[in-house]
Amino acid sequence: MTRDLLEDLEIIRAATPGPWGHWEFNGNDMDGNGLWITTNVDAGWIVICSFGVNPTEQDRANAHFIAEARLGWPEAVTRALEAEARVAEAVSFLERECRGCDGIRSPENCVPEKHGDACHVRNAWMALRRERSVSGFGTA
Repeated sequence: MTRDLLEDLEIIRAATPGPWGHWEFNGNDMDGNGLWITTNVDAGWIVICSFGVNPTEQDRANAHFIAEARLGWPEAVTRALEAEARVAEAVSFLERECRGCDGIRSPENCVPEKHGDACHVRNAWMALRRERSVSGFGTA
């Protein structure tokens, strides 16, 4: 399943702003024993979620992930969207420049004389693709 990154950004924007932290308290019952994910806003501390009074190591790892993801996921989604846009722009350029031959999809069909220097760009990309095993280039 492919994620809808724009939808993910809306989910992120709807959540309580970060940063979030994860804290474990082992005081008396009045202190709120347990593992908590919280954030501090103008109105004071807000509890995002609790893992209960006897957290496991897995609970601690999950709490750490959730707290870090509040800042990390928006950046990752934004960077992925920017990268997708740049790749689409590059593919569009190559498809325009390689009109008249099928070199963009099948390197063996390239006719460099039909489009001049643009072929060098495509050839460089194809070399990088082979070197780094980049997949999905030129596919719908």
